[in-house]
Amino acid sequence: MKKYVIGFMFNETLSRLVAIRKNRPEWQAGSLNGVGGHIEENELPIDAMVREFFEETGVKTPCDAWNRVLTLRFPYAEIEVFAAKSDVFENAARTCTDEEIVHVVFSSRTYYKMVENVPMLVALSKQRLTDREGVAPTDQTSDP
Repeated sequence: MKKYVIGFMFNETLSRLVAIRKNRPEWQAGSLNGVGGHIEENELPIDAMVREFFEETGVKTPCDAWNRVLTLRFPYAEIEVFAAKSDVFENAARTCTDEEIVHVVFSSRTYYKMVENVPMLVALSKQRLTDREGVAPTDQTSDP
């Protein structure tokens, strides 16, 4: 079974997100997704999350910056979902591969640009971070 991580790095108010504009696989091309990739053999999911975020954004995050949100299990794959918030890490993220890093400001249009299941994962990630902090996020989900 293939194993993956995907991470959603928000700013402190949870109003912006570091996302990646996918080139592949073909069905995701042009869409926004979280940052992530394969878990290597004998690698812990949290270590894979830190490694993948660094490889794709150039930002080295500590393991304790990431919060596990949930595990998606399919017959063919398992995906560990993580969330973090930090103005420092979020602002430092830049494109380091052939897939563009995008700093997303949330609006109703943003969700239409995401891979199909990502808006749900973003919402769950924001909720996880809110539950952990005990404060409500700033959420700009409507257009003027």
